[in-house]
Amino acid sequence: MSTSLKNLPAEMGHRSISIENREKMISWLNREFAPDQKEIAEDNFYDLNILLKELEPDVYSVETIENFTNFINLFRDYARQSKKNNFLLEYENNGSINELWTYFYKAIFWPRFKNKEKFDPGQLPLLKVNKQILLEKFKEIVSVFDEQIAS
Repeated sequence: MSTSLKNLPAEMGHRSISIENREKMISWLNREFAPDQKEIAEDNFYDLNILLKELEPDVYSVETIENFTNFINLFRDYARQSKKNNFLLEYENNGSINELWTYFYKAIFWPRFKNKEKFDPGQLPLLKVNKQILLEKFKEIVSVFDEQIAS
């Protein structure tokens, strides 16, 4: 195992690796790149199987809505990175997908950002979205995203 980032590319070559302890790796990267700063690396890990299961019940947690929104943001960014991905943009204009995405920013993100102490996840406005359609469309997005990345 490498102890320096300088040696890492040569030691890895073209091997595929899995990261066993993601948190320790992020911590190591932070210490290596910015020992004087509190934290610079952010870890966005998406377990889509878990997220899909969390979207099945009738009530969504704040964490589920946030994970959903973060994945949709990643998907939208990926769709805009290259002309070959432009066809993915058609998936972002689904009503149910946009409704939950908008709900997150209006009901959770901005209120929590503006006043974290007063933000109460138990006092969120009613979420009005067709959850069955949302789940179907989200499954489509996950499927097409996986296919595009695999190709």
